[in-house]
Amino acid sequence: MPSRRQFLAAASAFAALPAALRAHEFDSGDLATLPPELAPMRVRMLTDLPVGEIHVVPDTYTLYWTTAPGEAIRYFVGVGRDSLYESGIFNVGAKKEWPSWTPTPGMIEREPEKYQQYADGMPGGPGNPLGARALYLFQPERGDTYLRIHGTDKPETIKQDVSNGCARLVDRQIIELYDRVPLDTKVYLYEKDILPPVEVGEELGPALPPSEEPLLVEAEAAPESEAIVEAEGGGGEEDPLARRLNEVLNQLESD
Repeated sequence: MPSRRQFLAAASAFAALPAALRAHEFDSGDLATLPPELAPMRVRMLTDLPVGEIHVVPDTYTLYWTTAPGEAIRYFVGVGRDSLYESGIFNVGAKKEWPSWTPTPGMIEREPEKYQQYADGMPGGPGNPLGARALYLFQPERGDTYLRIHGTDKPETIKQDVSNGCARLVDRQIIELYDRVPLDTKVYLYEKDILPPVEVGEELGPALPPSEEPLLVEAEAAPESEAIVEAEGGGGEEDPLARRLNEVLNQLESD
């Protein structure tokens, strides 16, 4: 029987597997990319904004994730078509990886020839309209607004008024943003055709991948993981490998 030291070393390697798999996914050549000039960029914010918020400016097709006083990471996005775009203040009520998708009744009514075939939903995966990740936008009085900040495998739709209301990033960039943004993050979707709601200064350099920089609130990482499971519909079934790992650890403690 392996010693406790050997087993704990194996357990640590087991725990690191999800991160390794996610890193492999992030590096996959299958994920859409954008030209270098549209890569995530650290920028100076001249408007005083709290740290840890998302600000979407539709007129410039930009999304800002505020990372420090006077600084943010700028992403380029596609936004909703003029008649479908909705401004407002929201919060991230759920986060999902490779989410499933179901068109809203309004989408089916407007374009039945396009959306009726998906009335029962489409499973998550490549080709799904929500892409690799999605942040679900909620409001206290409405709950789920059916607005999302999500991925896409169609880079040609970035910097376009193209969606049914959601903001979209290419898959590679939504994976980055998803890993940075915790649940309950406040999200501002500004109105179109107004004076610039936020003022931006000079570029400070490319944004580091999330694996190379600390999370904004590291201490909340574990509770966030639990909250995501709850937001996705309950505790679900325990991973059998994790359950077996706990059983063996408990046995070692009792020996």
